[in-house]
Amino acid sequence: MGNGSVSRETRESGYLRECGRLGVRVLATLISTLNPSLMVIGDVTNIGHSPLDEIRSTVYGRSLPRAMRSLPVVLSELDRLSGVTGAGVLVAVGVLQTARLG
Repeated sequence: MGNGSVSRETRESGYLRECGRLGVRVLATLISTLNPSLMVIGDVTNIGHSPLDEIRSTVYGRSLPRAMRSLPVVLSELDRLSGVTGAGVLVAVGVLQTARLG
Protein backbone atom coordinates (compact mmCIF):
# COMPACT_ATOMS: atom_id res chain seq x y z
CA MET A 1 0.00 0.00 0.00
CA GLY A 2 2.88 2.37 0.71
CA ASN A 3 4.33 2.13 -2.81
CA GLY A 4 0.91 2.56 -4.42
CA SER A 5 0.20 5.73 -2.48
CA VAL A 6 3.63 7.17 -3.26
CA SER A 7 3.22 6.55 -6.99
CA ARG A 8 -0.32 8.00 -6.88
CA GLU A 9 0.97 11.12 -5.10
CA THR A 10 3.78 11.42 -7.65
CA ARG A 11 1.29 11.09 -10.50
CA GLU A 12 -1.05 13.65 -8.92
CA SER A 13 1.76 16.16 -8.36
CA GLY A 14 2.76 15.64 -12.01
CA TYR A 15 -0.81 16.43 -13.06
CA LEU A 16 -0.79 19.55 -10.89
CA ARG A 17 2.49 20.71 -12.41
CA GLU A 18 1.13 20.16 -15.93
CA CYS A 19 -2.04 22.09 -15.06
CA GLY A 20 0.13 24.91 -13.74
CA ARG A 21 2.18 24.96 -16.94
CA LEU A 22 -0.96 25.07 -19.09
CA GLY A 23 -2.44 27.82 -16.94
CA VAL A 24 0.69 29.93 -17.28
CA ARG A 25 0.65 29.42 -21.07
CA VAL A 26 -2.92 30.72 -21.13
CA LEU A 27 -1.90 33.72 -19.01
CA ALA A 28 1.04 34.48 -21.30
CA THR A 29 -1.23 34.36 -24.36
CA LEU A 30 -3.78 36.63 -22.71
CA ILE A 31 -1.07 39.09 -21.67
CA SER A 32 0.40 39.17 -25.18
CA THR A 33 -3.07 39.67 -26.68
CA LEU A 34 -4.67 42.10 -24.23
CA ASN A 35 -1.56 43.99 -23.03
CA PRO A 36 -2.90 44.73 -19.50
CA SER A 37 -1.36 47.27 -17.15
CA LEU A 38 -1.51 44.96 -14.09
CA MET A 39 -1.88 41.25 -13.38
CA VAL A 40 -3.23 40.25 -9.97
CA ILE A 41 -3.09 36.60 -8.92
CA GLY A 42 -5.87 35.70 -6.49
CA ASP A 43 -4.55 33.88 -3.45
CA VAL A 44 -7.59 31.63 -2.96
CA THR A 45 -5.32 28.62 -2.48
CA ASN A 46 -2.83 30.45 -0.26
CA ILE A 47 -0.03 29.84 -2.77
CA GLY A 48 2.22 32.43 -1.20
CA HIS A 49 5.13 34.28 -2.78
CA SER A 50 7.35 31.37 -3.80
CA PRO A 51 4.99 29.97 -6.49
CA LEU A 52 4.18 33.56 -7.47
CA ASP A 53 7.84 34.07 -8.39
CA GLU A 54 7.66 30.98 -10.59
CA ILE A 55 4.47 32.26 -12.25
CA ARG A 56 6.14 35.65 -12.82
CA SER A 57 9.28 34.24 -14.41
CA THR A 58 7.38 31.82 -16.63
CA VAL A 59 4.85 34.43 -17.79
CA TYR A 60 7.64 36.95 -18.42
CA GLY A 61 9.54 34.35 -20.45
CA ARG A 62 6.57 33.29 -22.58
CA SER A 63 4.93 36.66 -23.29
CA LEU A 64 5.80 39.14 -26.00
CA PRO A 65 8.39 41.69 -24.80
CA ARG A 66 6.22 44.75 -25.54
CA ALA A 67 3.40 43.30 -23.41
CA MET A 68 5.73 42.62 -20.48
CA ARG A 69 7.68 45.91 -20.51
CA SER A 70 6.13 47.29 -17.36
CA LEU A 71 3.62 44.65 -16.24
CA PRO A 72 3.59 44.13 -12.48
CA VAL A 73 2.47 40.64 -11.41
CA VAL A 74 1.24 40.82 -7.81
CA LEU A 75 -0.55 38.69 -5.26
CA SER A 76 -4.07 39.79 -4.33
CA GLU A 77 -4.56 41.23 -0.88
CA LEU A 78 -8.29 40.39 -0.84
CA ASP A 79 -7.90 36.82 0.42
CA ARG A 80 -10.74 34.49 -0.56
CA LEU A 81 -12.94 37.33 -1.85
CA SER A 82 -10.57 38.27 -4.67
CA GLY A 83 -12.39 36.37 -7.43
CA VAL A 84 -15.83 37.64 -6.45
CA THR A 85 -14.56 41.20 -6.02
CA GLY A 86 -12.75 41.12 -9.38
CA ALA A 87 -15.83 39.78 -11.15
CA GLY A 88 -17.96 42.49 -9.54
CA VAL A 89 -15.57 45.21 -10.70
CA LEU A 90 -15.58 43.81 -14.26
CA VAL A 91 -19.40 43.78 -14.29
CA ALA A 92 -19.57 47.34 -12.94
CA VAL A 93 -17.08 48.60 -15.53
CA GLY A 94 -18.99 46.83 -18.30
CA VAL A 95 -22.31 48.31 -17.20
CA LEU A 96 -20.86 51.81 -16.90
CA GLN A 97 -19.20 51.60 -20.33
CA THR A 98 -22.48 50.41 -21.88
CA ALA A 99 -24.39 53.23 -20.20
CA ARG A 100 -21.84 55.79 -21.41
CA LEU A 101 -22.03 54.49 -25.01
CA GLY A 102 -25.84 54.31 -25.05
